[in-house]
Amino acid sequence: MAGAIWLVIGLLLLRKGVQYLRWDDSTLPLLVICALSLGIVKGRMVLAKVALRTQKRIALLEEPTTITHLYTRGNALLILSMMGLGMLLNVLNVHSDIRAFIDIAVGSALVQGSLSYFRLPKTA
Repeated sequence: MAGAIWLVIGLLLLRKGVQYLRWDDSTLPLLVICALSLGIVKGRMVLAKVALRTQKRIALLEEPTTITHLYTRGNALLILSMMGLGMLLNVLNVHSDIRAFIDIAVGSALVQGSLSYFRLPKTA
C-alpha cells in the first residue's frame, strides 16, 4: 500500500508538472531531462533506502494494521512539509518553469521510489 501511495502521488505530480510546461520554450527538453534525471537519481539513491526501511518496519507490525501505522512521525512531518511547500509555491506564484521542474523532479523520484517497494523481497 505504501508503494502504491508513492506511485499515485508521483504520477499526479508528473501530470501537474507537465501542465506547467510552456510548450513554446526552446529549453523545454533540457528542463524535462534534468528534472527527470534528478528525480530518478533521488528515487534510486534516497527513496529506495527509505522504502527498504519502511517495508522492514511495516513487516514487523501486527495485522490488521491501519494506514496511520504506515509511516513514522518523522515521515508524516516530511509529507506535511512537502505538501506545505507545494502550497507555498502556489501562494508565491512561482514561475511556471520552476514549478514544472520541481513537480517533475519530485514526481519522478516518487515513481522511482515506489518501484523499490514492488521489487523488494518480503521480510519477516
